[in-house]
Amino acid sequence: MLTIAGLWLYPIKSLGGVAVDRAEVTAEGSLRWDREWLVVDDAGNMLWQGDLPRMTLLRVSLQDRQLSVSRPDGGEITIPTDHDGPACQVAQYGNSFAGVDAGDDAATLLSDWLQQSVRLVRIGAGAHRWPKVNPLHVLSDGSLTALNARLGEKGEAPMELMRFRPNVYLEGATTPFEEEMRPVIDFGAAQIVLREPATRCELVNISLNDGSEEREPLRTIAAMSRERTTARRGSFGTYAQVRGDALLRGMTERSGA
Repeated sequence: MLTIAGLWLYPIKSLGGVAVDRAEVTAEGSLRWDREWLVVDDAGNMLWQGDLPRMTLLRVSLQDRQLSVSRPDGGEITIPTDHDGPACQVAQYGNSFAGVDAGDDAATLLSDWLQQSVRLVRIGAGAHRWPKVNPLHVLSDGSLTALNARLGEKGEAPMELMRFRPNVYLEGATTPFEEEMRPVIDFGAAQIVLREPATRCELVNISLNDGSEEREPLRTIAAMSRERTTARRGSFGTYAQVRGDALLRGMTERSGA
């Protein structure tokens, strides 16, 4: 049976994840607080690690309704999750969202590190309510083990789990890529409904240690995806939605599901 061994939120899109024991499920089947803030340029366009690889080195925490961002050089800013600020419009993947600017201190901390002028903006519930949103990313231990075995055969180092930014990490898979083959994983109090394989981009090639761009694992992911009928081109892990009130770390698949 599969068990939820890890659970993460990514409050600010393309910044670090926050490990949690419990994640509240929204009406849309996503997780509350997940990707509810964006880093944007002066024109209000979303920025991500593909634009600015140094984003991967920024760490985020979320506790007691306080959102914190810290830099490797020791700089840090903390703001309330319900912060006030000027209203603004931001663009993400061709969609427009109403946002609330997080203020000059947050903008300065991020701009100095990212070496260009940026703002931090909260779009809140709007993050969960736009066309073609994929609410949840799921990855299993079987898939990660298979990928790292193939990388080892090529003389490459194994990949850390967080390269792939999962919301849910499942342990107990009896076969690689089991999450691609199961339409529903039933935990009783909550069900993960698998939607489609997660096609990967260059983000997974960005080192978590120094933000440099590497050749792997995207090349190997692409090759392995061509070997199985349940995959899409260059896919690894699966997008999903959740039914239920919450996901809990340690949830175990219901017997007979």
